[in-house]
Amino acid sequence: MKAKKIITSIITTLIIVGALYVGYTTINKSGILNNNEGFKTLQKPTNLSFNEETYTLSWNEVKHADQYIASIDGKQETIETNTFYYISLNEVTEFKVIALDSTGTYLPSQWSDTYTYTLRNDFSYAKVGAYVNKHVSGRELQKIICVYVNKNSLYFSGVFDDNGNDRLYDLKFNYSNDATSIEDAITNEKIKDIDVNDLYKIAEYDSASYLLQSNTYAGEMEQRRLEGYEFSVVSSQAVKSGDNEIFKIYSTYKLTKGQEMKYISNTIECYVPNASSNEKTNFTTKLIDPESRMLREYSYHELKGDEIDFAKIIEELNA
Repeated sequence: MKAKKIITSIITTLIIVGALYVGYTTINKSGILNNNEGFKTLQKPTNLSFNEETYTLSWNEVKHADQYIASIDGKQETIETNTFYYISLNEVTEFKVIALDSTGTYLPSQWSDTYTYTLRNDFSYAKVGAYVNKHVSGRELQKIICVYVNKNSLYFSGVFDDNGNDRLYDLKFNYSNDATSIEDAITNEKIKDIDVNDLYKIAEYDSASYLLQSNTYAGEMEQRRLEGYEFSVVSSQAVKSGDNEIFKIYSTYKLTKGQEMKYISNTIECYVPNASSNEKTNFTTKLIDPESRMLREYSYHELKGDEIDFAKIIEELNA
């Protein structure tokens, strides 16, 4: 008899729970739990837009929402405000937003309408990145170190996601017609070929800043120091050459002397004769002491025209 009552109680409970579930909730196509009755649902976000000058996605604030999920080209980001800083390196980007209430008082909104934007500015960080991404298939650009044009070729160094591993690519885009500026190059589809000059594993150290602390450099970079220029890092990346005692530093620097200002692209090869077993020591503190390392200037280019403009864009983004 007691067992019968227990079974009856369990069945009754299941019927009640099932009725509540069916009566109050459904799952929408996006996988978000929605309410049919009994609870209020947040309004869906509206007026989505993208500011190409500030790289900001925005939409109207939703009352009672304290979180949003932005789906950008299929990748989701959770944020707490109705603006989101995002540099797209695709020429066309789609995004949509859903509003959330973390207290559970309100149910999630529906997804907003999808907003699609196409890069319009022919000269921007995003536009240059999108151009490179388009021609380097299978890898996703993460960071631009330097860009310049010389003898109808676009020289580009940047960090790419290469199948889950970050690597620096030193690329050279060769054109069959005139390319005398970055803007010429990224609007030029007459590419003869693309050379991969170097490909390296990156090292997560701010080696360029340690190098500047030594106040002794090499090649043209050292000559500029002797002429009285002061250096600051605009963008840089240390890379591994294979051995612990040999590595390179790819950099864009700003040089100042009084009211005069220059920007340069420079690659320095570093050799640490008595290398420490601690990799970080070789890439950082040993660079400060000129007696602890040897330098060779691997490449040097003084930026001009819109190359300077682009260096200033990188400088502002990294500030």
